[in-house]
Amino acid sequence: MGFLRRFFTLNDTPHHIAAGAAVGLLMGILPVEGIITSLLVATIFRFNRAAAMISIAAANIWAMIVTLPLAATIGGFLFGINSAELASQFYQTYHSGWGYLLTKESFFKLTFPLITGYVIVAGIISLIFYFLLYFLLRSDSNRHLPAGK
Repeated sequence: MGFLRRFFTLNDTPHHIAAGAAVGLLMGILPVEGIITSLLVATIFRFNRAAAMISIAAANIWAMIVTLPLAATIGGFLFGINSAELASQFYQTYHSGWGYLLTKESFFKLTFPLITGYVIVAGIISLIFYFLLYFLLRSDSNRHLPAGK
């Protein structure tokens, strides 16, 4: 619960805090460099950057590993590939780096289906987290919003 408690100390609107947290969670789940991307997206859309950093710190590497089976299942289903084989190939080649994952032979058999699955999974999880956090923040009777918000 300490993770959620941090969001209640931020001085911003429930929407900006929840949206910043959802962006951070989305980038934390996707297998990309999320810290800079989260800050950039949160800044562009004027979401709460601190909320984005809190949630990306909580979700960073472990979330990608935990969601891999679900991302492989969705990506495998959409592209007609065996999901167990897709996840296994990813584990075997992940340490080869992005250079291998972006080669022509690997990209369409492995990388693109997995990235598609990750985007769908991360999007759904982030939306759920946004609405959960938004409603929790809205229902907090002690919430003090900054002037003009």
